[in-house]
Amino acid sequence: MVSLFKKLNRFLLLLVLAICFSGIKMVFSQAFSSEVLKLTFFEKKDLKVESLKSEWSMGSDEALGGDTKFSAIFDQDSDKGKILKIKYTLGEKYAYRYAGIKLLFSKPLDISLYRHFSFRLKGSGNRLKITIGTEGITNFDYHQYVLPSTPLKWKDYDILLSMFKQQGFGETGEIDLKRVTFIEFKTASMQSGESGWFAFDKVELNTNSLSSSNEVYSTLADKLSLSDFGRNSLLVPALSSEWKAQNDSANFGGSFSKICLARDSGKKKNYLRFDYSLERTYSFRYVLAKLGFPNPLDLSKYNSLSFFMKGSGNRVKVQLVSSGVADYNYYEYVIPATSKEWKEYKLPLRMFKQESWGKRVKLNLKDIRAVQFQAGSMSIGEKGWFAIDNIEINKENLAQMMGGFKIYPIANKDKFTNGCFLGVYSEGYSEDLELLNVVESKIGKKFAQVMWYMDWTSEFPAQECERLYQSDYLPHITWEPWLGGDTNSIRLDDISAGYYDDYIKNWAKAAKEWGKPYFLRVGHEFNGNWYPWSVPANRMDDSKYVRAYRHIHNIFSKAGATNVLWVWCVNNASSLPYKNEFITNAYPGSNYVDWLGIDGYNFGLQPGFDFGWYSFDELFAEIYTTLVLHYPDKPIMLGEFASGNVGGNKVEWILDMVESLERKYPAIKSFVWFNLNKEAEWQIDLDPEMASTFYEAVSNQYFLSSSKDILNMTEIAKSEKELYLSKLSLLNPSWEKKEALVKKAQKRVVIDGNLADWPKDVFTLEMNRENSRKSSKDKWRDNNDLSAKILLTWDDEALYIGAMVNDDYPMMNSYDGQEAWKGDALEILFGADQKADPQRKSFFSDDYQIIINTGDLKTKKPSYIWNFTRNCLADGEVKTKRTKKGYNMEIKILFSTFDNLAPVQDDCYGFNIATDDADETGERKGQGIWNGGKDFYKNPSVWGFIRLK
Repeated sequence: MVSLFKKLNRFLLLLVLAICFSGIKMVFSQAFSSEVLKLTFFEKKDLKVESLKSEWSMGSDEALGGDTKFSAIFDQDSDKGKILKIKYTLGEKYAYRYAGIKLLFSKPLDISLYRHFSFRLKGSGNRLKITIGTEGITNFDYHQYVLPSTPLKWKDYDILLSMFKQQGFGETGEIDLKRVTFIEFKTASMQSGESGWFAFDKVELNTNSLSSSNEVYSTLADKLSLSDFGRNSLLVPALSSEWKAQNDSANFGGSFSKICLARDSGKKKNYLRFDYSLERTYSFRYVLAKLGFPNPLDLSKYNSLSFFMKGSGNRVKVQLVSSGVADYNYYEYVIPATSKEWKEYKLPLRMFKQESWGKRVKLNLKDIRAVQFQAGSMSIGEKGWFAIDNIEINKENLAQMMGGFKIYPIANKDKFTNGCFLGVYSEGYSEDLELLNVVESKIGKKFAQVMWYMDWTSEFPAQECERLYQSDYLPHITWEPWLGGDTNSIRLDDISAGYYDDYIKNWAKAAKEWGKPYFLRVGHEFNGNWYPWSVPANRMDDSKYVRAYRHIHNIFSKAGATNVLWVWCVNNASSLPYKNEFITNAYPGSNYVDWLGIDGYNFGLQPGFDFGWYSFDELFAEIYTTLVLHYPDKPIMLGEFASGNVGGNKVEWILDMVESLERKYPAIKSFVWFNLNKEAEWQIDLDPEMASTFYEAVSNQYFLSSSKDILNMTEIAKSEKELYLSKLSLLNPSWEKKEALVKKAQKRVVIDGNLADWPKDVFTLEMNRENSRKSSKDKWRDNNDLSAKILLTWDDEALYIGAMVNDDYPMMNSYDGQEAWKGDALEILFGADQKADPQRKSFFSDDYQIIINTGDLKTKKPSYIWNFTRNCLADGEVKTKRTKKGYNMEIKILFSTFDNLAPVQDDCYGFNIATDDADETGERKGQGIWNGGKDFYKNPSVWGFIRLK
């Protein structure tokens, strides 16, 4: 009977322990001696394991049908004596697999007086989770800290208890350190078949950190402070603040981050170091270091946040968090790249901009809950680090922060009334004129217009507009049709269908009531693919954009809001496919547009935005030419633009910009400089040298400040349109229309790739590096890279073309049909209608683009003639032969290709020809063009002629 009773008690005990594991099968349990493991008060009042009646127990997911195998053994370690070692193999079944060992307490343990959890650990290198279970927390929802890997040698860990973050499976709850029921070490990897081991020793709870630890997580109270600019310092301990490393692991399982103290070599100075890794492929990944305040901090009497930072070169977001702002919607300032050396940052609090995920809420500086430093890049697999030190909140005003900059009197009166009017954007300028005036004092000139962004959750900003207008600035609102940056919130069809009419009417009514002129830029950069109102985001249907734009405009017109200056704005880089690349298809009409706009940036070689270093002409010449050719009676503004400073000389770029604007771009009557540290350090006042350069550049009398005179530009543009057209030749020097006299063949031309039998007196076109183009990232090496001689003749049946092409990577074209232009090819442009207007800007029904594909030497694909305009093979023959310096092509294009054209002597047809060059990658890198610029393939006005003789 006694034996049966003992067995029953053992059964009940195992049942209770199984319930504690909530379905996790218990393999065995064994008590450990105090020699092996203990919980220690810092005051050396030991609470031994036996006195708590605690015991170590192991569990896995076996109860759920998994096949995890593991064991725990006492092992004798040469360095540490007797230690606990766990071996495991994670089986093949189920998504959630783990092996763990728990220190169970027979009654809840109060550890609220402790700050640190310390232990010694080594292992096979795999991830490990340390979890703390408390009463009231459901199964699989413990508070945990993740070690990204276990070290091969013994390592001391000292982790701040507040850094334990709740697992994200259950209802979120605060950790109750007064009711701790277990501490667990368990494998955190979820990979099938994984094997490993870990061993640990000396588990302790402490009121202070271990000074000997090489992995210290600290409040850094003695190193970081919030200061009243040199006096009345508010130290972190007085605020009971502490640092935490956070990531998205609970929600997405994709990131790793840690905070530790580091020390400059050779210096007795500690700083905070933050290491991170973005490991998975989810849309939203983040890791951040958070300085949290248990009580709200009132920063309303302070002006700026300053700190020192260095890092691995990646983006970092500096964020202010208040209780009234939703999660993922902080106010932030973006540092596009951390410097490898310490760099001081002074950020005016008013320049922090709210993240665009949630509802717009004004920053409450009286209720700051945390300051965060977040890794801002979203690149898969990205790893990096940054370090911060000397964080202070300052009362220093903006004028005091301008140390090193030369201060100039602000010129606000113009000598002339016609030129290019200055404009600017940065966060806070529309609300705080002091921010604006500081920049103006650095460049010695007043701006004529101030731009800012508003989404469709915002009311018309009458107060901001009036403030700017009274100070002689023309307001410029970029009105973005979305709700808080939500790309799925508003569609163009919904606008056209009237779903947002009430909101638009209220805006129009408020605009009319304010009554003064302002720019309204609606649905900008519609030819890109990054906004929900873009043509690519709306099934490539440009008519949707036109209808929505006109619908908005019509509501304003009916409301009598005639004070609006409408800006139709494109991006200099289009994301539209060829068949829809005419941005003019999305033009709403002259009655709906007052100003044309162009956006474009020289990103340079900025890490994460390595798009190449572009000159001002490379950014804007082509799109400017297109707009002037189509709409020569409209003024143009650069709606937003700037240059980065990595990959080239930004000072020289600015000087070239102002010289180009005055000499070659007379239709650009205003520009808006994007004066913000975002994807790159765009600011014109990034440093004293740059600000002084800008001062020298815009001191030219061509650059103007009067917001009143800018209103006259719509009328002036109508009178200057011939000037605008005449200046295009400066941007397109090959635009002088050439004429080729093409003699009739005296004998039959045999298409065999051998050009030796061609007559010596046929017309020959020369195309070389002087009239050829490369992409911005590629340099034209020499004429062996690409050059050509083109021979032309004809008979009653066909046009004949002989091409002798020098190409260091010849016959690189594996594309078919419409994509043949992407490789080595010849492009022929032909206007079959002799009566067509030679100044027409787009194709008519009798205009053709013919592409002759060279084929690919690797696949021996035959060359062919493709009628791009009709999307079919063209009538004719072609033969391509490899030569020592490149290749020869002999081409016969039947006149029947051009709707059965029957040419006679002295006929004159629009004509152009270009050689496409694909180098080692097989992708087109450049072109040799006989006549015109980059848009020759869609703009017949830049073609030359052939006259048949």
